[in-house]
Amino acid sequence: MEEDRSTTTLSSKHQITLPASMCRALGLSGGDKLSASLVSGRIILTPQPRSFVDAYGGKLKGIYGGPGQVEDYLREERRSWNRETGQD
Repeated sequence: MEEDRSTTTLSSKHQITLPASMCRALGLSGGDKLSASLVSGRIILTPQPRSFVDAYGGKLKGIYGGPGQVEDYLREERRSWNRETGQD
């Protein structure tokens, strides 16, 4: 494994900036999650896999209709359940 070392500065808010070359090499982009571990006096950052919701949330916006259409559809479906059970 090739070692890539770089120097970064800890900000007053305890934040660091990762070098762009490291982010590119790992396929990281803004908003990605990293876990931080303290091992033998070293900080180890490990990229976390994106959850299904993080990866795809909001991608299908509008595919099922505009504002209100989904709610109208669900309301009608629920009414049909009540009609089937005689609870209308």
